[in-house]
Amino acid sequence: MRVFLLFFLLYLNLSLKAQVTHHDPPCGGMDIYEVGIHIKGYKVLDTQGISYSEISADSLKNGFSLALTDSSYKLKWFRIYYSQGEKVSEYPITGFSVNLKNANFLKKIKAGDLISLDCINIKKEGIFSLSTGFYIIVTE
Repeated sequence: MRVFLLFFLLYLNLSLKAQVTHHDPPCGGMDIYEVGIHIKGYKVLDTQGISYSEISADSLKNGFSLALTDSSYKLKWFRIYYSQGEKVSEYPITGFSVNLKNANFLKKIKAGDLISLDCINIKKEGIFSLSTGFYIIVTE
């Protein structure tokens, strides 16, 4: 099951990037660091190097906050790719809070949906870098 989940997440990530138009700032051209990101208050699961959390739709409806495992970095900006079956939407987010104002899809989120956090721009000592991505599997 976990191997299937791994391949599904990789396939979805590549599909999401191919189907949406990207907003600035760009995600390329920066160093990528293994600075872990997680949803505050939820357990981080890992399947062959892919980090994710399983969170109920009701828990996500009002929003959530992100945190980095290394507090010497600051989270500046990231993208959310929200997959609802065949439809994929992109939401650029500044800061660490996701709410109904910056991610209006939260009001209609349901079990089976997938949220991908990507292009996670972090900053340390004036230098911007990227952190590794993170997934949220929406459960009942």
